[in-house]
Amino acid sequence: MNFRDLAYFHQLNQVLSFTQVAKNFSVSQPTITQSVKRLERYFNTELLIRNPHTNGVQLTPAGRQLSQTAEEILTVWERNRAVIARMTADSLLIGIEPTIGEQYLLKIVSALQANGLFQHVRFVEAGSLVLDQKLAVGEVDAIITGEVEREENPVEDRLVPIHFRLLASVNHPLVRQRSVTVKDTLGFPIVTKSANFLNHKIFARLYARQEPQVLFESDNAHVVLDAVASNVALGFLADLIKLPDTVVPLHISDAQLPHVWLTLRYRSDRQPTHLANQIMDVIKKAVREND
Repeated sequence: MNFRDLAYFHQLNQVLSFTQVAKNFSVSQPTITQSVKRLERYFNTELLIRNPHTNGVQLTPAGRQLSQTAEEILTVWERNRAVIARMTADSLLIGIEPTIGEQYLLKIVSALQANGLFQHVRFVEAGSLVLDQKLAVGEVDAIITGEVEREENPVEDRLVPIHFRLLASVNHPLVRQRSVTVKDTLGFPIVTKSANFLNHKIFARLYARQEPQVLFESDNAHVVLDAVASNVALGFLADLIKLPDTVVPLHISDAQLPHVWLTLRYRSDRQPTHLANQIMDVIKKAVREND
């Protein structure tokens, strides 16, 4: 049994045609037939049934099980192929959440350049949810993102705390109140970031069992901030973004928000190289010294 046999069989489950699989892999149909026979000998069971009238195939229960397992194996194989290629090229791909990048990326890049390491790093921006997914499948080597505080995690380094705030225009009526509760804000429209970001999860915790008047959600923190500055709505953002003079944070007396950290998180199966450790150390120092 080899990986090519698994790849053939997995696609056979998808297209149910020996002819189509052979065409997709640019091999002869007998090559696919012999591949299936090798797998059946290896597992000592019938994996598919051919229909002589349509030239199609139907997988047996054992065949469906093998196809599912093959997909998992091939996914891990492809993920590691990409990771090893980056290791061989002395290259790291690091994901960063856009608002965090706005605050820290220039300082990180400057520090990497000063240490002669920038040519070994590429950055990709995405929301925290997307970054989590990219890290899980090995599309990136590490991510710089927000993380709700929990038990110490061996695959992440906490860098600096992040605080989330309800924001209002200086002309908003709530600004004139000495004390504001979560309930007080329910009578006003509010804008926040979309479900692609940790911001959305923290917002949901703040308004647990409440029904805030969400005017809209955006991937762009500046769109949220503009709506607040224009006194169109309240806003909910992390303290990573600089506020204009026309926007102020509200002190919510009964807010129950979790502790959140800006973290540098790694793949759980990473095999760090000396170069990777150097790069991570420079990034951690740049973020912590900037705070």
